[in-house]
Amino acid sequence: MKSPHVFFVFEHTPHTNPTEDFVNEGIDWVKEMIENNDVNKQVSK
Repeated sequence: MKSPHVFFVFEHTPHTNPTEDFVNEGIDWVKEMIENNDVNKQVSK
């Protein structure tokens, strides 16, 4: 089921050049939240 209330934004500051490891860490973090059904437990600060 697709929720219209869930958004993931991948962003980096334009003047930076993130490493592949940095980008993969972010992707893995989101993947882990989805697999563990933790999406609603994460709070944006």
